[in-house]
Amino acid sequence: RAVIRRDWRYAVVLVGYCAGWLPWFAAIDRQMYFFYAVTMAPFLVMLIALILGDILFAPTRSPKRPSAERRTLGVMVVCCYLALVITNFAWLFPILTGIPISQSTWDMQIWLPSWR
Repeated sequence: RAVIRRDWRYAVVLVGYCAGWLPWFAAIDRQMYFFYAVTMAPFLVMLIALILGDILFAPTRSPKRPSAERRTLGVMVVCCYLALVITNFAWLFPILTGIPISQSTWDMQIWLPSWR
């Protein structure tokens, strides 16, 4: 979208996000810890907000407003995505905060064998 429609908002966010990856490419031969990527989180949040805003408000160059069906679909997609994010956060909250959980809950939350 930054290239096709020349939207500077996307360009700024993408440049900021990609600049966060530069230390990994500069020091490719040494170990890097992913918590250093926390500086990219604000740019990722801004990018998601821009994309959800475009889905919700359907930007067009024409003065014609999007159809009611398109608006309804946009609202449904955005609401489903946000519900999924909130549900996933609530599900993983005990692990993220270090709250003690039972072994059975731990086994349910650790989906992939590489996570063990």
